[in-house]
Amino acid sequence: MKILLTNNHLNRPGGSETACYTLAVELIQQGHTVDIYAPIKGIVWSKMQEQGCGWIRPGHYDLAIVSHTPTQKHLMENPHITIGRMIRVCHGTGNELEQPFPGADAYVSISEEVQAHLKAKGYQSTVILNGIDTHRFRRKAEPNRELHKVLALTQSEKAQNILEDACRRSGVGLLTLDKFRSPRWDVENAINEADLVISLGRGALEAMACERPVIVWDFRDYQGNMGDGFCYPDSLQYFAECNFSGRKIRVVMGADEFTRLFRDYWAPDGRELRKWVVENANIKIQAKKYLSL
Repeated sequence: MKILLTNNHLNRPGGSETACYTLAVELIQQGHTVDIYAPIKGIVWSKMQEQGCGWIRPGHYDLAIVSHTPTQKHLMENPHITIGRMIRVCHGTGNELEQPFPGADAYVSISEEVQAHLKAKGYQSTVILNGIDTHRFRRKAEPNRELHKVLALTQSEKAQNILEDACRRSGVGLLTLDKFRSPRWDVENAINEADLVISLGRGALEAMACERPVIVWDFRDYQGNMGDGFCYPDSLQYFAECNFSGRKIRVVMGADEFTRLFRDYWAPDGRELRKWVVENANIKIQAKKYLSL
């Protein structure tokens, strides 16, 4: 098939950007032709070009998998593009870009939380969790039995200050990758350099795929200091209902709480965490779910 993927921005390795990249690469590997449209381009678009993605062109597409309302409107208003079937993906509830817009043939929510949000607005949707490339994100180095280094995939100075204090008290190292201030494409290597990862959303799934224990938490402007704590094998389905966003338990955490959590670090959980990701968020499975719509 000739497939078009859209995303409002492909300028840095964040959640929806990496989701678009991962799906595109998998569809190409399955033998499909994949073109891309994004108003804001950057490193993620460059990486997609390297994998064989083309840029949007006049003509017919068998399928469009569309993220963000501005790109959906662009396609619907473009007289030079025809689309056999359009699937609209909604990645969140609060951001204006993520709000559903009429005109798609089917709607996808990345969590049950998002599905409920769309239903309240009058849209029925199918839940398809974030797809993870479990070959790219895999264990390349064993985490230490004792906690030596923490990787924070957080997005604010407030979060970094709290974690710096906790790590200093605990005598462990801290590496911070902020997609706005210190982006890094090969995040899978950064994950493998650490024993424990602190993140929300997609970052949590990628870390679990690398067999790393994960604490779901961040201090973000749109929801404040909020987390779910450690991901244990029996809590994953529960946390997935809100896409590992911290909004399931909504725990406020400071340096004292992290210092206590660090003492509960248990590396062997990583194997069960990866198993769950492989079975529930593997991009090979998720891509088939999109095509089945």
